Amino acid sequence: METLEHGCIGQLLLSRAAAWSKLSKEVEELNKRDKKIKELLISSAPENLKVWLIEDCIVDNLFEYGKSSRKIYFYEDEYDFKEMNDIKDKIKNLSEKWEGVVSIKIEDPEQHRVEIKFVVIF
Repeated sequence: METLEHGCIGQLLLSRAAAWSKLSKEVEELNKRDKKIKELLISSAPENLKVWLIEDCIVDNLFEYGKSSRKIYFYEDEYDFKEMNDIKDKIKNLSEKWEGVVSIKIEDPEQHRVEIKFVVIF
């Protein structure tokens, strides 16, 4: 069985507490930076898509997973999506605003919906 020298446990606990404090500060700084970047993404998005990007957690998922995807149903009243051309126009506009930061792909449409895929560009 190992034995600990006098004061060794105290030193270990102190170094662990210092490391934890440093890590906590770094995480806090990352969270502040992430919040600012999220705000920039949302503010640069077209006005007619901001609520959708926030409420469907698209930006949050981009930060958490590096990607996000959503199915949009044609004539969805809540976010004012109309037929396929309307969706393409809105997503194209968003893609132009986020160019070089987020890749956006519109999948082949299904009967009453289409899937939009977002991937962070690293």
